[in-house]
Amino acid sequence: MTSGREPGVIAGSRHDLLDALEQLEAHKSDLVAPMVLRDICRLDHREIALHLGIPEEP
Repeated sequence: MTSGREPGVIAGSRHDLLDALEQLEAHKSDLVAPMVLRDICRLDHREIALHLGIPEEP
């Protein structure tokens, strides 16, 4: 299965993502794990709370 994008575009997107994660880690490290779990792993808020061992907000 392909994404329909050229390998260079995919590599560039991955590089941009890694750069953004590094910046987030440097400035707001507590947001990295929730963001990855939500935007990359596609977990819902309940699953993220369970995974991180934090209470789910009502």
